[in-house]
Amino acid sequence: MHFVSDEITRYSVNQSAPVSPVCEELEAYTRANVEMSIMLSGPLEASLLGFLIKTIPARRVLEIGTFTGYCALAMAGFLPDDGEVVTLDVNEKTTAIAKRFWERDPNGKKITSVLGPALETLERLEATFDLIFLDAIKSEYVAYLEKSFHLLSDRGIYVADNTLMSGDVLNVGPSSEGVRGMQQFNEYVKSRKDLYCTLLPVRDGVSLIRRR
Repeated sequence: MHFVSDEITRYSVNQSAPVSPVCEELEAYTRANVEMSIMLSGPLEASLLGFLIKTIPARRVLEIGTFTGYCALAMAGFLPDDGEVVTLDVNEKTTAIAKRFWERDPNGKKITSVLGPALETLERLEATFDLIFLDAIKSEYVAYLEKSFHLLSDRGIYVADNTLMSGDVLNVGPSSEGVRGMQQFNEYVKSRKDLYCTLLPVRDGVSLIRRR
């Protein structure tokens, strides 16, 4: 769900920093051929991530949830030449699609893919990251945050996607597991006195989180 009109979204995309031609091809391929293509974040969110990468400035990025690799490739394009994106996912099929497109883009060499359950992978990671982008199983967002926030550098920003869940986070009645998980995540982040969070109504909701 977008909270502004398609016309305004297209205008915003056209006035924002672009992604690479290979990224554009990957988006088109995903929307035409991949089930649940709505999971792809798209160019406006990619531009927002790029702005954050440039502002921090970030050299190392952790992505939790690869899907078809669009955001990983977009973020790699905004990083310096010695930058790195480490991206985690459990789905071999969509990760294989991602790798096909990464191989066609010079910035693909900055991407390291780790296959396997992300919560298990996070327990093995030790290096710090300047930006962490969370876009994975919504019911497990609190667990992802707890397993990964310590990996964020002192100047880093933690970005959580889909934090409005098409507006369903406003529901007070019975909800899906994903919606309940996101409601719990939003309240959990708000309750953490050591965190500073701004939830933006960009696409399906983007939360920007950092240490106070």
